Amino acid sequence: MAVDDEIQSLKRKKLELSADTDSLTSSANQLAEKAESSRDMSILVKSTAMRKACKKKTAEMTDGQAVGRQAS
Repeated sequence: MAVDDEIQSLKRKKLELSADTDSLTSSANQLAEKAESSRDMSILVKSTAMRKACKKKTAEMTDGQAVGRQAS
């Protein structure tokens, strides 16, 4: 039973991280376009920060998948 609960928890976390990365990527793209049109470097810095956060969340998701495979 505990293993099933852990699997479900990991699946929920993966879905949440996936939604976060999709949102971050979309926002980063919008900011990059805005920075390009306005030539505002501070907006570009924000876009880059979002992309880094997205990479971090993607790494968390990948690590979670590896843990899930080891538990199986």
